[in-house]
Formats: sequence, C-alpha cells, structure tokens
Amino acid sequence: MRSGISAVLFAIFACAGSPSAHPVGQPNFGFMCQLGPKAVRVTTEGRDLVYRFGTTNTTELTIRGNAASRNVFFRHDTGMRSDGQQLRFVNGAYSYVLSSLFVGAAGGEDWVKFSVLHDDKVVRTQSCRGSASFEDFDQLDRLPRDGMGPIAY
Repeated sequence: MRSGISAVLFAIFACAGSPSAHPVGQPNFGFMCQLGPKAVRVTTEGRDLVYRFGTTNTTELTIRGNAASRNVFFRHDTGMRSDGQQLRFVNGAYSYVLSSLFVGAAGGEDWVKFSVLHDDKVVRTQSCRGSASFEDFDQLDRLPRDGMGPIAY
C-alpha cells in the first residue's frame, strides 16, 4: 500500500510539492495530463484554479475558477481499498473533468483520465499517459462538492 500519498485525477503528472511544503490556506496546485501532442494543465494563480487545454505553445481553452465562481467542483470518494478524486471545470454546457482512482489491492494501481461532457453525456474520455494520482491539497477541499457522480472508469 502506498504511504504519504492521498490517491487520486487526468502525459506526465506534475505535482507542485507535497502538502507539507505548502501551508494550509496557501494554494499551490499543479497537475498535467498528457493527451498525445496536447495536454490539460491545472495550476494555481492567486486563489483561482486555472484549467488550460492545448499544446505547449498554444492554449485552446482556459477556464478560471474558485469556490465563489461556482464553475469548478471537487469530489473525493473513499472505499475500503480505493480512493478517488474528481475535479470538474464548467464552461457553458460543457464540463471538463480530471479524475483519478487509486486501488490499493495487489500493490496499488492508479487510473487517471480526462473526460469532456456535454450536459451530462460523455463525449470524450481518454487516459492520461504516464500520470499518477494527484495529492489532495487544501485548495481542492475548499471547492464546492461536485454533485455529479463519479465518471465511470
């Protein structure tokens, strides 16, 4: 079983340090999901989480959100041997979801994926190449709880 990692979201995972490196209330979140030549990046700017989709040189979509904006949601689900997190950014009728699942059985296994929904229908889902679960920083717990159920794996 993994120690020191709160499992779980959407080709290279980058996490900006550990929770102990960032005092409570000081948001600093970094995550990248590589999807072929394009990637999804979520970073912190001030008190906002910023979602960016595109290549290294060109950003095709940017969504900024925080607890007050009500366009970014978080859920954290735990089971006997599993831990899942889901971070969802909303832009009109579309939702952009990064989700991660860690299953502790047989040495532990991570699944990290990116999904796009139109209303409540999944129109795209793709695994993140080389990603691992992300750590649950204080900033995520301050977001409104996502009432949408977990995206199925």
